[in-house]
Amino acid sequence: PILRHTHVLPDIRFDVGSQVTSFNAIEVDHDSFISRYNMEEWGKSLSSTTSFIEHGIDTDFWSGGDSYDRKNVCISVVNDWPNRDWCCGWNLWQQTVKFNSSNQLPIKVLGSSPGLSEPAPSLEALREEYKKSSIFLNTSIHSPVPTVLMEAMACGCAIVSTNNCMIPEIVQHGENGLLANTPEELREHCEYLLNNPDEARRLGDNAKATIINEFNLDRFVESWNKQFFNVIQNYRKYNKMGMGVQDINDLLFDTSGSVASVLNIETIVDRLKELGLTIEEQFINSETMQSIITARRNNNEG
Repeated sequence: PILRHTHVLPDIRFDVGSQVTSFNAIEVDHDSFISRYNMEEWGKSLSSTTSFIEHGIDTDFWSGGDSYDRKNVCISVVNDWPNRDWCCGWNLWQQTVKFNSSNQLPIKVLGSSPGLSEPAPSLEALREEYKKSSIFLNTSIHSPVPTVLMEAMACGCAIVSTNNCMIPEIVQHGENGLLANTPEELREHCEYLLNNPDEARRLGDNAKATIINEFNLDRFVESWNKQFFNVIQNYRKYNKMGMGVQDINDLLFDTSGSVASVLNIETIVDRLKELGLTIEEQFINSETMQSIITARRNNNEG
């Protein structure tokens, strides 16, 4: 079966309608997206052949590490920012913080943007910078959901962000962050949190809990396992795969839909033997299994 996973949005610099039409003209067995918003922007709706799996991050890593006294600073993390204004909101950020003026907010910028900022030397260093900062300021305009936003949330930063795309599916205004779309309102939110550290901590703690509880890797991996299982089951149900599909399903998945243990050629062949299958007879029309058979023969192992 063909499962198409789409994590981008239609590019607003070009004709969106033609992109959506071309996208939907390509037939696949199942469409998967990273959010409901992302799915709907491509002209799709939730069904047995269309689903979405929201991002997950390593919450053990991002919420771990040492604790630090937080500085009253607004941190942002973007690569090549000045050249990506259309999606990352470079001009919006400049207007919000009043960049290079006497009224500039206290800021810290990380990311590979020559003449502006350098990236953190390691993930551990980036985590440390998040945990040392009171506020994470996101001004993205056309991004499904910035991964750095979720990282900063997991590190307990108070979030001030634009209110677009998938962001309001994660950040609830007044509960685990503050949302706005104009430079005046974004700046007002930043100034409020800079002057009210207790409220910044409340929002930061709630943001951290949101990511740990709802966007962790365990949920992410389990969602993918179930999706793979369901797609293969539906494919077999409609008899599109032909000979050997049930055997492939039994080989790769257990009865709960979880992916079996990590497979290599040896373990695949061993499991086939346990199922009482003759490789050539059961998988002669399967390119994947044929490549495995060839590899085995090249290794003089059967």
